[in-house]
Amino acid sequence: MIKYRFEDESVGQSAREQVDAVFDGRSERALAIRGTIQYSPPTERRSLQHGSLLFEVVLNSPRKAEIGRQELDKRSAEVAEIPESGKATLAEHKEPCAYAAISDQKIFGLECDGIDFDVIVNIKPWSRGHIMMTKAEHVGQVLHASELRTALLFLQSLGSDYEGVFSGVLAGASVFHYHFHYHRGSAAVWQNLDAGRVISQPVWAKHGARLLRVAGWPAEAFLFVGADPSELAEVVGVMLDAFVEGENDIPFNLGCRYEFGLFRVLVFPRATDHNHSLALERPQTLNDFPGSWGRFAFEEMGGSVFLLVPDAFKATEPRNVNDAIGQMSASLDSVNLLTDIFAARVGAKLGASVK
Repeated sequence: MIKYRFEDESVGQSAREQVDAVFDGRSERALAIRGTIQYSPPTERRSLQHGSLLFEVVLNSPRKAEIGRQELDKRSAEVAEIPESGKATLAEHKEPCAYAAISDQKIFGLECDGIDFDVIVNIKPWSRGHIMMTKAEHVGQVLHASELRTALLFLQSLGSDYEGVFSGVLAGASVFHYHFHYHRGSAAVWQNLDAGRVISQPVWAKHGARLLRVAGWPAEAFLFVGADPSELAEVVGVMLDAFVEGENDIPFNLGCRYEFGLFRVLVFPRATDHNHSLALERPQTLNDFPGSWGRFAFEEMGGSVFLLVPDAFKATEPRNVNDAIGQMSASLDSVNLLTDIFAARVGAKLGASVK
């Protein structure tokens, strides 16, 4: 279970109350934390229909200057520490990240399974109520079952109108220090799943945990469903281990929701090559305004594409979004291989069988 360390219990006794207090400005401390946020989150959205699928574009003009400072060729091996395994997706910053020293953005701390985390506001938000769970210690942007369990428990405490998001190294993460995003709202893919516009095909099940393959979306994806966060995190962890099994070094994006007593975890394996090209994080084409989009992370892979200039926001077409998502996806062969590795690992570790 999570043990919370609230610094101002007068604004609420739960994680959700503490978070809401900051964005509502309920106390002097809450107002000070909210004051670190550099701009308001984007609110202008436009729905796009491609066949039966629904995408959306989101205008995030304040982010343009930040994206300009984080061009792909500036995020190089000079700032990344590659482990002895040679796995680029397990890299971390050579120097401790500023997250570890943040105090003015911190809402509260928490501890779970003996690991300390901080919950902070994102000073450059891309959605309402945008916060992050970070680790105080200097560790890389790597997700294991234990961290995912904590992430799911915290998501449950925030409520069904929140989405949790993790983007790994070479999959949109701009900081190689552990951080898990939370925000109000959700990527478009969830609406497509709920409406049956894409198909979820059963792969594996045991007790209350299930793995399904998503079909009909422009990117390959795995969907995990279950009521027990510990069991589900362990199952997802088996798949994440497959991403670095043997010669594999596959980036990924992960998003999660908690509704009606069930957790859903959606994982997008990303395109890769032996050179770990950063260009694979950002589509070659999306519209006629080349500087209007950045690296694709979970939201973009999930059909909610952030654009930086109004002209691009108006001009981007559904077909372009569909093709860009597909370009960023792992191949069908890679996903089939991951499914096979998962089947071998999960059978030995948890039992049950691939359907």
